[in-house]
Amino acid sequence: MALENRSYQSGEQQRFSVDKTIAEIDPLLFDLLILPGGDSAPLYENRRLKNFISAMLSQGKAVAAICGGSELLAAMGFLTGKHCTGGASGVSKTDTVYPLYREALLSQAQVVLDGSIITAQGQAYLEFAVTVAKYLGILKDDPAKLETLNWLKNRRGEASTVNWLQPLDGWIDLSESVKVSTGSFEECNLTLVVSEGEALLVDTGYEMPEAERVLLYLKKHGLKLKHIVITHHHDDHDANLALFTMNEGQIFDPAHLPDEAELRIGNKKVRLQKTPGHFPAGDISAVVVEEQILIAGDILYACLPPQLCYGANPEVLIQTLEKIEQQHYKWIVPGHGKVLSGPLMMSMSLSYIQLLYEKLQAIVLRQGAAVEIDQIALADCILHRDWMVEAPALDLHRQNKKELFAKLKRINANGSTSVLKG
Repeated sequence: MALENRSYQSGEQQRFSVDKTIAEIDPLLFDLLILPGGDSAPLYENRRLKNFISAMLSQGKAVAAICGGSELLAAMGFLTGKHCTGGASGVSKTDTVYPLYREALLSQAQVVLDGSIITAQGQAYLEFAVTVAKYLGILKDDPAKLETLNWLKNRRGEASTVNWLQPLDGWIDLSESVKVSTGSFEECNLTLVVSEGEALLVDTGYEMPEAERVLLYLKKHGLKLKHIVITHHHDDHDANLALFTMNEGQIFDPAHLPDEAELRIGNKKVRLQKTPGHFPAGDISAVVVEEQILIAGDILYACLPPQLCYGANPEVLIQTLEKIEQQHYKWIVPGHGKVLSGPLMMSMSLSYIQLLYEKLQAIVLRQGAAVEIDQIALADCILHRDWMVEAPALDLHRQNKKELFAKLKRINANGSTSVLKG
């Protein structure tokens, strides 16, 4: 499909013949339109193409654009208020195309899904294809597929070149010194920081097999457990604490930590810091300094939406997340779910809060009924809906909507503003 019925030649000198022009096609017959990269400037004012894209999006059809294709969507106004990316390796304020994105919500993630619009950086051609395939439901997460995809990009064994990591036999070797054990209870993560025969354990888990796997790892590798960090006192993070013993060292938790502390595990520096907002009694996170890895606890999730309810403080949480975003961590180990690159984790979390806030605030401002919040689906607010643990994710989303809606009604009734808007 093309704008004109003629032969087209690619930059690699491949020639393509056109079967149909867009004038001959009903846009509603398709599920998805892909806009390729290249110089899209000559098409910025093309009304026929703009009307075609508009017709698809208005009916909930998907549009996926990579590199210059994203610039085209921005120029035509389709990315206004949308989370997106573009260019060969992202869009910065110094780029000549930046003015096209002034009304967009730019992300540093390689691929961004917002509603039915997918945008990607040119360097992320494979990730773009995978995201499109997952959106269409023709590809599922699978460790073997992930290894194959890495191999196709000549990245076998290089964890730092992908945006998320899949456990193998329950473990992720995030780096030489950071090992993540993912449990069966809502994909809860326990993390070991190891160096020169010493180990620090972040969270102890809920079920016996979780503790046994970590204890076996310590024994197998002859590691001395030097310290334990409990990110917060929920059972899924501290129930197994009594199963771990230390001859010396200390247990750190939110109640026994100044604003910050620095530990040494072998030759690795681990900084403990308060990261409030999730649990009323407090939260702490651990940073493996040399490797720019944040072990976050439940202030961040990958298989659940951010928690804005059940005792969480949304205003404080978003302030914490914004501070984390400014640190540009290479990797983030969430309390539950996949280990993600820092940019992807923060984009996914902050965009959920922002999108949910906007949708709820719109209902509040027009004095809509509370029942209308039932129409705000999790899939409309979260990147990678396919990563969610179904029942708890939906429950958390429902409660988030309920509590945040009530809060926004009170705020608007008082004529004040909420920091949730960011």
